[in-house]
Amino acid sequence: WAAFINRYRMPQNQIHGHGNYYWAYSHGPVKYISMCTEPGLSDICNYTEGSPQYRWIEAQLATVDRSRTPWVILAGHRPFLSSDKSTDSGA
Repeated sequence: WAAFINRYRMPQNQIHGHGNYYWAYSHGPVKYISMCTEPGLSDICNYTEGSPQYRWIEAQLATVDRSRTPWVILAGHRPFLSSDKSTDSGA
């Protein structure tokens, strides 16, 4: 994971998130939230109800003033459902 962390710069912890794994920022009328769905990083990327990432997403959504930021885009790295049988797909 060192190559990923050091080569690809996403908004860092100082902005609103957990390094390159999940992050959020606003630009104009849009709030962008990127969540981690990587199955091999269950300690960081767990998004089940009550997990740290789940609570973080809830907190991000709670900060949105829809009169100023009417658009919210939530994206994840991997699809939630997949018929892919590769070893890293979580299937």
